[in-house]
Amino acid sequence: MGILSCFRKKSKISIWKYSAAKRKRFFDFEAHPRRKIAIQFLYYGWEFDGLVQQANTENTVEKHLMDALLKTKLIFDEKNCDFSRCGRTDKGVSAFKQVAALVVRSADVNGKFVFWHDAADKSVIENYPEKEELSYLKMLNGVLPSTVRVIAWAPVPRDFSARHACNMRVYKYSLPRANLNLEVMREACNLLVGTHDFRNFCQVDMNEKRVGMSFVRQLFEVTIEPISAKCVVCLSFFPFEKVEQ
Repeated sequence: MGILSCFRKKSKISIWKYSAAKRKRFFDFEAHPRRKIAIQFLYYGWEFDGLVQQANTENTVEKHLMDALLKTKLIFDEKNCDFSRCGRTDKGVSAFKQVAALVVRSADVNGKFVFWHDAADKSVIENYPEKEELSYLKMLNGVLPSTVRVIAWAPVPRDFSARHACNMRVYKYSLPRANLNLEVMREACNLLVGTHDFRNFCQVDMNEKRVGMSFVRQLFEVTIEPISAKCVVCLSFFPFEKVEQ
């Protein structure tokens, strides 16, 4: 009995030491090439407190996305991955073609826009084997919540910004039909079409770099169509673009 107890204790100690060593394993990001990519992803917003990370909650889509990027070692940290997003959504709002851009680890040395960190060893660069690119979708979707899916990616230049490269967006809102007068609503929607100053609908950013920004936008089309005769109406805001003043 004493021998068995001793064996069990030694086994536990060995397992603990192995687990601790495994957790501390160092991953050298500088030994791998990098590239900037744009990812397209979707999410069902009713489970999250919005898209953008916030100080008072960790249940945001971006927090889960960043955790997935760190867990798969596609990024070293959040601060140095040059992250940008196309737009933002509030708590409970879903998105089906959201876009973000960031610098990630790569395996394809011959890939488009692939580069090395300035501190990368020259011998590592010269001897890096040719490989197929990492399966970004499979890696991320394997650790993301099931209600967040990365559906596509593309290589982009290092100066690409998902926010500033976006020139139009589409918004769709589902409303209970109730006793809504669709004809009157369509007439009101037609008043939105065209070029207007929307500053009264915005939170004005007093940052000196943004004080002179334009609040003028152009709405190309606004439509209201019934999805079901019983209860749902779909309100669609079709592409709008920023208009320089």
